[in-house]
Amino acid sequence: MVLKTFTIVASIFEIVCGSGNGLARIIIRKIRRQSRPTVGRKADSKSIRRIVGKVTRSRLYLPFRLLPRPLASVYNRRSDDPEAGWAMAQTATIELEYLMTVQEALEAPQTIDAGYGIVGVTGGWADGPKIKAKVVGPGGDWFQVLPSGVAKLDVRLTLMTDDEQLIFVSYNGVVDREVRGTPDAPHITIAPTFRTSSQKYAWLNHLQAVGKMVQRSTEPGNRFIRYDIFAVR
Repeated sequence: MVLKTFTIVASIFEIVCGSGNGLARIIIRKIRRQSRPTVGRKADSKSIRRIVGKVTRSRLYLPFRLLPRPLASVYNRRSDDPEAGWAMAQTATIELEYLMTVQEALEAPQTIDAGYGIVGVTGGWADGPKIKAKVVGPGGDWFQVLPSGVAKLDVRLTLMTDDEQLIFVSYNGVVDREVRGTPDAPHITIAPTFRTSSQKYAWLNHLQAVGKMVQRSTEPGNRFIRYDIFAVR
């Protein structure tokens, strides 16, 4: 009875974790070693294959096939290989390089319904080590407010540089007024990308940037938002 229980557990591990040199096969080998007579060992092996076959042919197997398999990559790695690493370990680092500060002049929000609105971007400026520009229309933010209270930004605008080159900027973002921010001082982060045909500023086409709100005003006649933007290296 105990042997059958371990066999079923091993079979479930094999289904979830995947085949190969995984945890399931380690458990099966241990079960075989603990079986005393040779005849019993062969019988146990056949029982294991029979149980696994029945499970994989049953309807119960389909949900397991739809599950993600992070466990397979973890258990199938060799723990004695220092270069292999583990699936859940951090393998990359992110470096940021300051790109520019952008300030956008905003219109009053147009509320479509409780979860959707539009804010026009009427002007502003951008200033950084490699770029100086002004924000030109048309532009806007088509934002959504989720049931959780978090707002998702969807902004598109155009920069005209001081040497009259056009750069299209689009970004999504998250406005958090509860966990990392407050209703009066929300925490706003964005992820801009750029598009331009200018050879001088073509390097922007290759960047993924991130930004954080550093100042905002909601006063009538002086609505604006300012971001510090960084290139991800």
